[in-house]
Amino acid sequence: MLTSILYSNCRKIKYPLLGTFRFLPNSSGKDVLSKVGIRNGSNYANRRKHIDLSVESKYLQLTLPSVMDEIIDEQLVYHRHQPNLKERYRNLLNHVLNLVDLYLSVPLFFIRSYREFENPALQIDENLKKAAILAWSIKLAEVSMIIDDDIIDKSNVRYLRPTWYKQPDVGVECAICDSSFLLSGGHILLLNHFRTHPQFSNILKEYYVNYSTCMVALCIDSKKYKVQELKLDFAKAYPITIICVICAMYFTNIVDPFIHVTAKEFLKELARYVQIEDDVKCVFNTNSEKDCTDVAEGKNSWLAIQAYERGSREQRFVLENHYGKSDNDSQIKIYQLYKELRLDDQFEVFKEDFYESMFERIQSLPKELPKQLFFDLLDYGLSGRIQS
Repeated sequence: MLTSILYSNCRKIKYPLLGTFRFLPNSSGKDVLSKVGIRNGSNYANRRKHIDLSVESKYLQLTLPSVMDEIIDEQLVYHRHQPNLKERYRNLLNHVLNLVDLYLSVPLFFIRSYREFENPALQIDENLKKAAILAWSIKLAEVSMIIDDDIIDKSNVRYLRPTWYKQPDVGVECAICDSSFLLSGGHILLLNHFRTHPQFSNILKEYYVNYSTCMVALCIDSKKYKVQELKLDFAKAYPITIICVICAMYFTNIVDPFIHVTAKEFLKELARYVQIEDDVKCVFNTNSEKDCTDVAEGKNSWLAIQAYERGSREQRFVLENHYGKSDNDSQIKIYQLYKELRLDDQFEVFKEDFYESMFERIQSLPKELPKQLFFDLLDYGLSGRIQS
């Protein structure tokens, strides 16, 4: 990373919603990124790389079998004479819910948020199980969106295995129906277990606002744009960070509008980072857990936008003529261009700057928002573990 002396000589480039990036001028006058290691003693260097979510994971696993039974029984009420359907939908629920903790960050952090906001005396076994059921309802909405996203993106891999619509005997048509089954399943859990909760209407509204926000973003993202017209819509990532904390606040009867707005602003920024990281990891990490279709589909990608901003006239010509094309030659040219521009290094600079900024922001949060929860979210997010 850049030392304090180098910082004073850097040109700062601002990008809307992305923060500030620092570049050093070289002898030719062209700005080049300088990467000289993480600043010693920085908050980023001292961040925690392991967050213990074992209690949260325990309650998710304890409640999963009964949650699956309830969703199947409630939604197959008129199809009980077809026992094969019960097995089919159990396979669906196992595919999208029975996951390792790496892919359960949203429900895990809902329970963690509940534990931070709730009076310790009320954190009894029964209430923690209720929190886990609400966490599963949130996860059901998330996986509903994921199935739709995979279909739209024509993705073949998710969680290091074939996507749901690519499973044998599923296909696009059934997968679309299955997506609705999951969304309604989450709603049924909310109705069955929380309809008498004082904040039920707010919880339900948050459930659907996050869902509809993501679906609108998917619609926008599905359009074809010229590379010079690309503009990131971060709303696609908002459900990954916002709903788990906001619903936990409602669940513990925290309704102060100012506290909610303050939390949402922080969580929106974290979601933006998560989306940027996903764009970068998709291209530069060969062990990505899902398909990278951004280049072939011409998606609104942080990398493409940065490449067009930073590229020379010749490099922009390559982008204009090859970005959004699915042939191997075009994709190779784009990947080579990203490497020429050292966009992976640029992201590492941004990553540390982002962490430092968010770390300072947590220090000034109101007392009603537990600082440790937001440090946990930040550390977990920048360890690459907030995933969908």
